Amino acid sequence: MNFSFYSCILEGRQLWFEEPFLLAASEAVHAVCKAGFQTSGDYMYEQAQPPKDGMFLFEVTRKTDGFSTLVFFDTRTRPNFIWVDNVFNNELDITISQFVNMLEKSLSAALYKHGWKVRLNKFLPRELQDIMLFHGAVEYVNAYLNKEVILNRAAFRAIVIAADIADEVMEWVNNYMKGKDSPKAIIAPLRAAKEAGAIIAMTKAIFLNIFGELLGNSLSAIDKYMPLTYNGYGDKAYNQMKERFQEIVNKQA
Repeated sequence: MNFSFYSCILEGRQLWFEEPFLLAASEAVHAVCKAGFQTSGDYMYEQAQPPKDGMFLFEVTRKTDGFSTLVFFDTRTRPNFIWVDNVFNNELDITISQFVNMLEKSLSAALYKHGWKVRLNKFLPRELQDIMLFHGAVEYVNAYLNKEVILNRAAFRAIVIAADIADEVMEWVNNYMKGKDSPKAIIAPLRAAKEAGAIIAMTKAIFLNIFGELLGNSLSAIDKYMPLTYNGYGDKAYNQMKERFQEIVNKQA
């Protein structure tokens, strides 16, 4: 994971007489996160793991193409901090820039009734006191990222084209799937591995045997996203996964 850090600056807006829902700046973002962060426009917010001591982790997915990333809110600090997982490892990537702009607007919209608007400022921690602001945050985020994804490793090895590359394929699938919540994002590494010729099959029954209830009630997404006829993949992140699996397959050949 490659997180970019933003300080969340709250600016008071013009208030009208006897507005009922005003909150102090120290409480506003916490209140919005605790309420579950309402789905906004083209993006869907899903809680990635239970909140802890004022820390919140969301999977945010763009409805139009399934692009998703993790967003961490730390409301313990002053100012509050927001971490955005830069999935392309490129600070200048236009998708991430657009995403941060959307996040700023969505927060402002959610906080409007509480008397605030939001400005997100890029933050580069340089001093020890800056690093100490994140005490406990890394542990909280890592608890989610390090959850084991593949529950039946023997069953996974059975679908890889060759035994000598099975463990390497499995570890890359596991790494790519960690921290993902939307069905499309979870299935993407499997589809990339299948397209690259690294695995021979992936059905709903096979998925359940290997990953258990990872997809929850969305198991039917296997039938939608796994066929090579589905053309909703193909962004930079997906192509990088496919290239990685092709390299592994070529080593075996």
